[in-house]
Amino acid sequence: KLQFLYFIAPAQENNMATVVDIRSEKENARRREALKPIEEKLLEIENTNKAAEIEATTRAFRIELEFKEKRKALLEEKNKLWAELVPDLWPAAVLSSPMVANRCTPKDEELLANLQKISTEMVGKSDTVFVKKAILTFKPNQLIKETELWVEVTFNLSDLESPSTCKTSGITAVQALKKKAPQDGKKRKRTATADFGLMGLFKQGADDEACLEMLDIMEEIELNGPAVDLEESEEE
Repeated sequence: KLQFLYFIAPAQENNMATVVDIRSEKENARRREALKPIEEKLLEIENTNKAAEIEATTRAFRIELEFKEKRKALLEEKNKLWAELVPDLWPAAVLSSPMVANRCTPKDEELLANLQKISTEMVGKSDTVFVKKAILTFKPNQLIKETELWVEVTFNLSDLESPSTCKTSGITAVQALKKKAPQDGKKRKRTATADFGLMGLFKQGADDEACLEMLDIMEEIELNGPAVDLEESEEE
């Protein structure tokens, strides 16, 4: 039979009483030994739960991958039909999306006028590693040097503590001269990268949250197309 012995020490300078364990080392050893089977059982339950979580998440990703492969041709056909109904399909799709409401700056809108295509892809690298990527293709323009902006997220489902890592293309603004020279008469160059809002999420070194957000936005836009009323489009 284990006995747990404590006494309350007198209040010290901080006016707080202290609980002091006066069990002998032998009693402490007996207690640790008694608790050991419980700790082992708890660890076993934790490991079983972790394995079940990995299995469930992996199964969900496999189903998603299979679904994306099946709908790929249908999505391409749908977007061709959308392009016949909506001029400037992809700029309209981005700007009309409720997911980007209040996120686009004037520079974003100017850049998106050059957007030619949005595409997303998903690849299974192994049983527990999946890669998702969203790609925006632009016409050559005077705003950014890249013709493709992309975000790539790798999901390692065997590591539940840190399941995703992200990479981005980066976005490089074309340097432009200020329209008005400063008072000292010297022309200075500025970069417009900071002027981008939504498109700024493609910057190098973007955090995982920003990458996942951009990936979700582009997957949703590619799937749903522009938020327009088809009946109104037909009447026009």
